[in-house]
Amino acid sequence: MGRNSYEDHRDAVDLRGTTIGTETRWCDTTAIVSVTGDIDMQSATHLTDAIGNALAQAPAGLIVDLAGVEFLASAGMTVLLSTNSKLGPGMRFAVVADGPGTSRPLRLMGVDAAVRVYPTLADALKDFAEASLEDPSVCP
Repeated sequence: MGRNSYEDHRDAVDLRGTTIGTETRWCDTTAIVSVTGDIDMQSATHLTDAIGNALAQAPAGLIVDLAGVEFLASAGMTVLLSTNSKLGPGMRFAVVADGPGTSRPLRLMGVDAAVRVYPTLADALKDFAEASLEDPSVCP
């Protein structure tokens, strides 16, 4: 049941001054949850919901793309670690983070030791494709 790249769900909310947006799209059997804005204690539940909605579709892999995130608090890192611990065996999970507001906190808190972190979505998709023999050229 391969899915080509298309938008599945997009949402943006303003939570008392903290704005977070999520968009879920698919690359074959991999769900990509792209996030924008700030992930803090107020907005982390929105990220949890977006990841939960993607996982409800039973993807073979999940990538959380934080390229559009400006601030990542410990609550957001907790969501990522919790997601990683809930996934079944064989389910691939990765995070895209390459900015000072995302990759640095992930490294400092040791999240990158538990979760695969890539500098770009293209890098993550390429690695997922190599592991599953999917064609990364069909993805954005």
